Amino acid sequence: MEQNFTDQVVLIINAADDLGRAYCRYFLARGASLVLHDGREDCLSAMLDELDRHRRIVAHSSGDLAVPGAADAFVSKMISDWGKIDILINNRGPQIPAILEKCSAIQLQNAMQSHLISTMLTTLAVLPHMRGRDAGRIIATASGAGAFGAAGYTAQSAAGAGVIGFMRSLSLELSATSLKVNTIAPMTVEDHDGYLPSPDPMIDRELYHADKVAPVVAFLASLDCPLNGRLLSITGGRVAHVFASTVSGYFSHDLEGHGLGANLSAILDTNYSLIPESAADELLMINV
Repeated sequence: MEQNFTDQVVLIINAADDLGRAYCRYFLARGASLVLHDGREDCLSAMLDELDRHRRIVAHSSGDLAVPGAADAFVSKMISDWGKIDILINNRGPQIPAILEKCSAIQLQNAMQSHLISTMLTTLAVLPHMRGRDAGRIIATASGAGAFGAAGYTAQSAAGAGVIGFMRSLSLELSATSLKVNTIAPMTVEDHDGYLPSPDPMIDRELYHADKVAPVVAFLASLDCPLNGRLLSITGGRVAHVFASTVSGYFSHDLEGHGLGANLSAILDTNYSLIPESAADELLMINV
């Protein structure tokens, strides 16, 4: 059965890139009203023209949401004007690869602000409204670099990993509510080519199109979705759960750590992995 988002208001952050455009087309085709944000005013304007200024794009903004107070003011106005926000999609900002030694402090700060900080602040701004209604879906965007690391993406990896930890912890805080919050790590063609030493001419590049990501985001945004606190990789037509695990490890009360080198096999052994659901769960698993 095709998803229907009629009468639902969807807020999409960083909406003017390929992923954001795909989300806009997908949700508009299924009846949603959209509130769009992108800090690149020219890109946002071009996207609005591309979508023929659709009548259900009810509002748009290009302010800097990483500035304290900006997300609160924007979200409050949208709720005042349109009555509610049902779904928040925090898309990531543009990724500009660079090895750490070639990054300036400003570049590092911008990477964190445009991705992690804006995700946190927009989520914080919409959360009281969703809690008050005991309804809502929040989808955040990390990356393969954030989940696994990637050479040349040090700043983006840090921001993406921050989003993963933030959303996982938020899901635990919201576990007693009806809200659902999840994270995706989509791999676009640009990601694929950037993560590898050289582009692979043999891949089916259509499988990495943003249109392949939009249905997964819509599923996570739907009322039927049971998932909460999950990280899904969306790569080349494949959707898969990504999770953190630990192992039984090596126990020692030696404060000097003399036995560590001799017991690396136990420390690194992955044959008997444990999958804690939280930091507290890890403590219960290892019983210390």
